[in-house]
Amino acid sequence: RRGPGLFRAREYFEQAIQQDPTFARAYAGLALTWLALPIYTDVLMRDALTPALDASTRAVALDSMSAESWVALGLTHTHQHQWQAADVETARAVQLDPRNAAAWMYRQGLLSAIGRVAEAAEAARRAAALSPMSVGTLGSASMALSLAGQHAEAMALSDRAWEIDSTLGTPITTSLLALCLLYTSPSPRDR
Repeated sequence: RRGPGLFRAREYFEQAIQQDPTFARAYAGLALTWLALPIYTDVLMRDALTPALDASTRAVALDSMSAESWVALGLTHTHQHQWQAADVETARAVQLDPRNAAAWMYRQGLLSAIGRVAEAAEAARRAAALSPMSVGTLGSASMALSLAGQHAEAMALSDRAWEIDSTLGTPITTSLLALCLLYTSPSPRDR
């Protein structure tokens, strides 16, 4: 859940860590929650980055074989624009767990951000195939495919996302789908 529910999620991850300070996945979840707070609440990204980095670094230190730990660290570094580190970390996440849709989605986001659009499109396809009912994943994948010039495929994913949830409950998903439509619409000279 998004919005104020993220504060409760943060509390639950902190409680899990108090009960078991070696629980790497709880640290990874805490980091991802910190990174979601600025998107869905009034928490500022600059206030979320340090705790997200602390939690994700701890997650990797506790379990370097956990894809979730590497996802959290890679996404943190993506938000910090530390592209090389994020590239290595998100690649490690998908290597450790090639069936982890979130790992592919966050890798796709990083690859799109650094202009490696063909690789981003492939990561987007993998994420969408692994999580075909996630509106957020489908919206993100459609954007990556649009940027890669795969407009028909992007629109198909956008249509599927719309069929699943026509309210498109999050501003992020709505924005991604609107941008996908913008990129896939023929230019006035093509009409």
